[in-house]
Amino acid sequence: MGFSWRNRSAIAVLLVGFALAFDFSVVAISIQSYWHIVAPDKSSLFGFVFGCYDLTQFLFTPLFAFLSDKYGLRITILISLVFNIAGNIIYSFALYAGTNTSSNSQTLGTYEMIIVGRLIAGIGSASLALGVVYFTKITTIAERMSAIGFYRIAQTLARTMGPFSTFALEGLNFQLVTDSQLLFNFYTIPGWMAVGISLVALIVFFIFFENPDNAPAAGVLSATPFVRSRAPNLLYHVGVLCTVQFVITFILMSTYSQLFGIAAAEYHMIGNASDIWLSYLAVGVAAGTAFDFWRRFRNFINDYTFVLYAIGSGALSCIFFIDYRTPPPQALFYVASSFLGIGIALYFANMEAFYTKKMTQYSAEAGRNFNFFTALHAAISALGRFVGPLIFSAAIFIEQSDPSACNPLFNYYRAYDEGSTYIDGALAADGLCTTDSVCLLMFPLEFYTNACSLPQITPWMAILAAVLLGVILFLKLYYLPLHSKHQIEMINMDPLEGNDKVLMHQKLLAEGDAATVYAENRPAEIESKPL
Repeated sequence: MGFSWRNRSAIAVLLVGFALAFDFSVVAISIQSYWHIVAPDKSSLFGFVFGCYDLTQFLFTPLFAFLSDKYGLRITILISLVFNIAGNIIYSFALYAGTNTSSNSQTLGTYEMIIVGRLIAGIGSASLALGVVYFTKITTIAERMSAIGFYRIAQTLARTMGPFSTFALEGLNFQLVTDSQLLFNFYTIPGWMAVGISLVALIVFFIFFENPDNAPAAGVLSATPFVRSRAPNLLYHVGVLCTVQFVITFILMSTYSQLFGIAAAEYHMIGNASDIWLSYLAVGVAAGTAFDFWRRFRNFINDYTFVLYAIGSGALSCIFFIDYRTPPPQALFYVASSFLGIGIALYFANMEAFYTKKMTQYSAEAGRNFNFFTALHAAISALGRFVGPLIFSAAIFIEQSDPSACNPLFNYYRAYDEGSTYIDGALAADGLCTTDSVCLLMFPLEFYTNACSLPQITPWMAILAAVLLGVILFLKLYYLPLHSKHQIEMINMDPLEGNDKVLMHQKLLAEGDAATVYAENRPAEIESKPL
């Protein structure tokens, strides 16, 4: 089958990956203020609210991998898209369902629906790992880097497009008075956008996708039993690479999740709503540039070298985010976030390709659990995206030298009385919202950040930079030399190329002792040499 832009199934999987990644990012800007107006007394829960999407992705990825092993990729991914659409619909109804415009209540929305919506949408995103499984099944080792690279780059671009899409909503009317305004506004339209793109992905996937399970390798591998005692190599590489994946994802995505807070509180770049997009400008441009570089040179630079470059770029990002003076020059923010964008774009595309090559190399040890072990790496990545922002938001918090001049979550209210008269004002606490009026939260027009600071940013970023440099040393001095020493050349033995000796070899594995058969019947053309 192989990877080709003419392969309609592959294009459908790329679209699914783009849609689910866009869902994650399109709410990135508005969800913090959305939560603030619906649950102003529960601000300590925001770290969980932001990361719960990835929590359910982590929890359900192994289940979806198991279901795909049993019932196939097609039905499993379709079910996941239905979950994602349903979750975003619930998220978008949170303001409408909990607001009574006919009463004098100042309560807006229901925070439970925000949480439930993100949890259910996250269940749907668990199928992101199945895209990796799909490309692993249809590609040869030689094609793997490009196929999975494009799959991950599509998601990276979606994560940078999301905030820019939200910025385009700034000019809309954000009064929260009528039912239609409660359904479609700055806070809920991102959820509806995610519904629309996921619905398109579902339709395209339903029409064009075909299961790859009829490929020669699939039937043989699915019959091979997995036995822990016979899979020492597989378990070693899974353990090392999943640990590295968690650490790097934790660092890169925790920093990404707080770009708005860093730009506003530390660099004082955000003065009003129209400035929000500046937080993500350099990340998006750098990620696109890194993608173009990868596209041009992927045939000359191997995947694990790209991984080292990406981790090094992440370390440079942390170093440039260190506060050398207060306030730091804004140019440093753009430099630091550029390195962050490069690191995110290159790391996830190439580490996934490297990992799946290991899964192919030890597919005989994985046996019928091949999908599970392949998807496990993506599940660990989701765990890092949940834990990272959760801890970062607790460790890095805004301090106010002057509360009146530091209010990055400033919101604009209007009091609406029975005579349909609007009284402009800042906060409900100013007395504009009385028992005879309804306090209506408007779009946050201004942000007061000149007296804000993030004093914890310097030690935090220094620690993260040191950890990233330590990971580079571990990979460079220990893991990669071991990988090169024991790497088996797989290009000429790929079962998708119709190598009869390999198919016979895998059949023997399915019928007998895997370790013994592998040692005694390995085809002669498989050589032990580095890729």
